[in-house]
Amino acid sequence: MWKLHFALWYWSQVFWIVPSFLIVVHNFIYKPPYDVMICSDTKGAQPPPNGPKEYKVIRSNKYDRIFKLYLLTGIIYYISDTIYLMMKYGFDLEACELSMFIHHMCTLATSFYIIQADHYPWFLSFSISFHCFLILFPWIGFLNYIYISGYICYAYAMTLHPWNKSPLFWRILVTAAILVIPIAMLFFNNCNNANTY
Repeated sequence: MWKLHFALWYWSQVFWIVPSFLIVVHNFIYKPPYDVMICSDTKGAQPPPNGPKEYKVIRSNKYDRIFKLYLLTGIIYYISDTIYLMMKYGFDLEACELSMFIHHMCTLATSFYIIQADHYPWFLSFSISFHCFLILFPWIGFLNYIYISGYICYAYAMTLHPWNKSPLFWRILVTAAILVIPIAMLFFNNCNNANTY
């Protein structure tokens, strides 16, 4: 049964690698004018004196809805893999299994907020989409550095307007910051991305 579990995860990454990156590219090229917009959960934001009389609200588009489906496959996998780790190892986890377990728990916490977003700007969707490369090509070590660079870019961008005025995006940023711990554990323990436990 668990071989099927890993096979489904692998093939879902094969399926999503191109569509998820096309969404990232689309959201980068056709990004709306964020400087005159606010997130739907932002309350009482006053536009700048030289700007528009009021902000426009960032709305979901068809690409954001497709990206939510990609997020759901990850959430389902993280739940099932966490159950698998607990069933196989209990609380007797070695360094890489423990790192992966903590990574999945932190990712689930972050995913709870990310799935609620109306819109997935390119810098947020990049790190999530790039995860496909880490799963499909675990032997290419420099991909981890691209992933971390995307993660840093995403963390910085979340501190800018309009994301910094959104309570939801601040929750995403705070919970995503916790991911640094298991990512560092995976890196320093030389764990591979293939989940071969």
